[in-house]
Amino acid sequence: MHGEPADEGQYTVVAKNPVDKVQASAKVSVCTKSKVDKLADVAVNIGENARIQCQYSGIPISTIIWYKDGKLIPTNDQRFVITQETPTLSVLTINNTDMDDKGVYSVKLTNTTGDVEGKVNLTVKPIKPAITRDLDTSYTGTKGEDLILSIAGTDNPYPTCQWVKNNTELTPTTDPRIQFKENKKTNEYFLIIKNATQNHMEEYQAQLINVSGLIKSKKNKITIQKQPTFIKKLQTIRVNQTDTGKMECQIDALPQTRVYF
Repeated sequence: MHGEPADEGQYTVVAKNPVDKVQASAKVSVCTKSKVDKLADVAVNIGENARIQCQYSGIPISTIIWYKDGKLIPTNDQRFVITQETPTLSVLTINNTDMDDKGVYSVKLTNTTGDVEGKVNLTVKPIKPAITRDLDTSYTGTKGEDLILSIAGTDNPYPTCQWVKNNTELTPTTDPRIQFKENKKTNEYFLIIKNATQNHMEEYQAQLINVSGLIKSKKNKITIQKQPTFIKKLQTIRVNQTDTGKMECQIDALPQTRVYF
């Protein structure tokens, strides 16, 4: 006979003749092939938890194994948690997803009738950077000293920071006094101008960029000043009567000073 679930049960055979009769009983179990009943694609934002559910059926109840991109789910990564919520519902949870978690996840169901596979796609969507501490709109520095501009931002995924001066990208080759630094623990980005001069009195801006997009900081206008100091002081001179005498000095200051005697 062709087995159907309705055929399961206890069967008895009886053999009888004029002498006597004998009988024997046996149980019939009908096995059904494993089947994936529900397994759907999942999309999450980076940093969120992903929950992939596999609802399945089969007699006897199938065993289930999870894979990512054809490889067994790692058991040494605590972010991956597999739970059997019901006898036929297995759930893979990926905590705090990152961009490396995207890919094809598959299950293999096995019972006495054989193996069946199912596949699903996990999409992890990056988040556009955000600025959590912006530039001030102005900065007053001292000529000859170091100037530091900084911003802070989000990191899903970690962005690159690009600094611009008057809408032109800054690089160490464009100005040897320029340095760039960042702190990945605090998500801070720094523009350092060494030994600033009046040539640095311009407008500066930062841009955070990742695969999801770009965000710009406020523009910061740098002003450089310096209190008057003598580069060359007046020197005592001796002048003969009726001759012309000349006294001179040299002063460094920003803005330029008015000099009078």
